[in-house]
Amino acid sequence: MTFLNQLKIILFALFLISYGEIYAQNVISVTAAKATGVNGDVAYAVGQLFYTSFSGSGGVVAQGIQHPKETIITLGTEEFFENSSLLTIYPNPASEFLSLDVKNIDWQNLQYKLFDVNGRTLQDKDFTGNKTQIDLRRLKPAVYFLKITENHNNIRNFKIIKTN
Repeated sequence: MTFLNQLKIILFALFLISYGEIYAQNVISVTAAKATGVNGDVAYAVGQLFYTSFSGSGGVVAQGIQHPKETIITLGTEEFFENSSLLTIYPNPASEFLSLDVKNIDWQNLQYKLFDVNGRTLQDKDFTGNKTQIDLRRLKPAVYFLKITENHNNIRNFKIIKTN
């Protein structure tokens, strides 16, 4: 065995031994940003492929994964409760009209925006009463997003399915 072959084997063995000992942050992301508020800072990345999770008696921490705070229900009647308020959105999926019913909230301060999956605003209107209808007849069957705001502060986002 020649010196060059012995050197290759030694280098390969060192590579295998050190491979398990190398840890590095590995991120391939589409975009990233940092949000700062009164209660602290959060840095996030969108499109991150790799993550590490640690679990213990206090819970689980998943580095690199953003856990959503809200749950989006896509079928049935969607209800939102806060301080004895009730906002009901139905039917979902919808074919012609989407109904927004409000109880115990001042509807005069409520607005809604309807977006397509590309983020384009399709409708941006104020509520017209305790019962407001959104006309979906001119929209193609697809998934849309509805943002409900009160005095231009976000209350809730909904995923809406438009059918034929």
